Amino acid sequence: ASLILRKHINPFVRFYEMGPELPMTGREQPSLESPEARKLRELRDKISLPVQVLDPSVRAENCLSAEGIRVISDLVRHTEQEMLAVRNFGKTSLVELKRKLADMGLSFGMELPEEVIVTLEDSEKKEGQE
Repeated sequence: ASLILRKHINPFVRFYEMGPELPMTGREQPSLESPEARKLRELRDKISLPVQVLDPSVRAENCLSAEGIRVISDLVRHTEQEMLAVRNFGKTSLVELKRKLADMGLSFGMELPEEVIVTLEDSEKKEGQE
């Protein structure tokens, strides 16, 4: 019975005889980039996201828009004191965004590495040309 079943299924699965187990194709290849380069890439990816991914309250989002803060890199360059000086941006909004940035491993007043800043500026120029 199994022989008949295999005969009927073979055209669909192309299974002829059991052989050695096939290697998994979905395996992650070892990364060739250094841990430092990987950290910089991950940081660049995080800070190039729009501030909407933080899901800020409507008030906080309006304040950020009024200040021209569109991406997370713009936000983390400001200190907490600078943010509190923004009109209608209060302590509650600050605590909310501070918590969400901390969840991403970021904070206000961050010193961004030069390599990250250069690549961000390059990508902004490319977007401006398109």
